[in-house]
Amino acid sequence: MKNILDKIKLNKIYESYKLTENQAVYIHHPITEDIVKVLVKKVNRNNFVATVEESSPYYGQPDLIIDKTKIVGLA
Repeated sequence: MKNILDKIKLNKIYESYKLTENQAVYIHHPITEDIVKVLVKKVNRNNFVATVEESSPYYGQPDLIIDKTKIVGLA
């Protein structure tokens, strides 16, 4: 089976996400797979640390380390 994207192209996609701290993004929740709006706390190369908003039903969960591939949309 041939990969659709090679590693270099995939890394360029990761780096093209211009996330900043306190930016809101939509992700697939890692456990329930629901679409959840979260706030970015810290940005790394391939992932970021996110916290759930106070208005979310998931509020109170610990901070999540999310891969950038789980981003559904930018808010």
